[in-house]
Amino acid sequence: MPIAQLFINGLRFHAYHGVHAWEQVAGGEFSVDIQAQLSIPSGGYTDDLKETVDYEKVYQLVAHRMNVPVKLIETLAQNIAIDCLNTFALIQTIRVQVTKQAPPIGGPCSSTAVEFTLDRALNK
Repeated sequence: MPIAQLFINGLRFHAYHGVHAWEQVAGGEFSVDIQAQLSIPSGGYTDDLKETVDYEKVYQLVAHRMNVPVKLIETLAQNIAIDCLNTFALIQTIRVQVTKQAPPIGGPCSSTAVEFTLDRALNK
């Protein structure tokens, strides 16, 4: 089965995730990168948006999750991956990377990131 790779990189948000109470009040800067393997329609693409994953809908799904505060970026990446897999039937494998800018880890750090991967065939 032919597979297409989809990349949506650098989705940026000011959001309220973190283990410290003040993080859920002041918020911080986050970015999300999506990589997905898509099934290609039989006969290939015919230039119809219905035959692929709508990037705007992916952004809306991610934006919704970014507006629901969680303590861990691991949880956030997992929830985004699950939502994408449940929403878009063409996605066979999804990789979500969530990056938190300037995390409060007790010293200088430009960012931390978590990558979460789900495969439809392995998660039935």
